Amino acid sequence: MSPVMSSGADGTDGLGVSEADATPLHTQPHMDDVTDDSQGSGPTSALEQRVQEYRQRARREMDDVLDSLMAEIARGRERERLGREREASLTAQLEECTCAKASLEAEVIQLRQGLVDTKAQAERDMAALVESVQAEAAKLCQIQNQWIEEQQHKTEACRDRTRALQRQSEAITAELEAKRPEIEARRLRFHERMAEMRRRREAQRQDGCCD
Repeated sequence: MSPVMSSGADGTDGLGVSEADATPLHTQPHMDDVTDDSQGSGPTSALEQRVQEYRQRARREMDDVLDSLMAEIARGRERERLGREREASLTAQLEECTCAKASLEAEVIQLRQGLVDTKAQAERDMAALVESVQAEAAKLCQIQNQWIEEQQHKTEACRDRTRALQRQSEAITAELEAKRPEIEARRLRFHERMAEMRRRREAQRQDGCCD
């Protein structure tokens, strides 16, 4: 980001205000709200014009800085929103996997219950039926185990992606928090700079009155 204004060779901002005393401009009173009884009085009027030009230029530069910060914050929030949407999508997929697993387990239970009912109804076909059902149950168990293993891999992958998205979200949040001190420092410098400008302006006004 560009600084609020360029510094002079002596470490000041060109009007004798040091960078340490600089403060953001968005808290200063607008020029339309400031009255000056000494306007039109020669050197004082010229100085007031310089001050006004300086303040307008500084205000524009600060607005550019603030716009840049707000745009960066908006981009961070958009990335965070996309992360939340992705996490919600992965959570929905995980829920679908869980429902599919429950459905398969219910199907296995139903088949086993059917086996019991068939055994009760047809004692003569017990041996053949048990052998057939056991073979089917073994096949289903194999399919179930294979499916469960696949779902476990998918679930773990979903969790890994979710954790990665969470870390990304935390990194974005930390980045935004890290910029807070910089913004606060700019605001404090702005207040200090405006206070110095008001003191100088008042001193110049008093000097003009004494003359």
